Amino acid sequence: MVNNLARYRKFMEMSQKEMATVANMCLTSYYMKEKGAREFTQAEMFNIYNCIKKRVPEITIEEIFYRES
Repeated sequence: MVNNLARYRKFMEMSQKEMATVANMCLTSYYMKEKGAREFTQAEMFNIYNCIKKRVPEITIEEIFYRES
């Protein structure tokens, strides 16, 4: 399943490196997870969600990670 994370990251004008820092992981891990090759942990999802929520207050975790674009 393709998630909306890359779309929201680009909307926020953040690089993968910047989002990896938010999620507290290395760039390679973030890249693999954003592309769907690996799963995000709950802690990583929560950190990313909180970052995006600052710009998009009505956003839900489901909209970022579980709904197809």
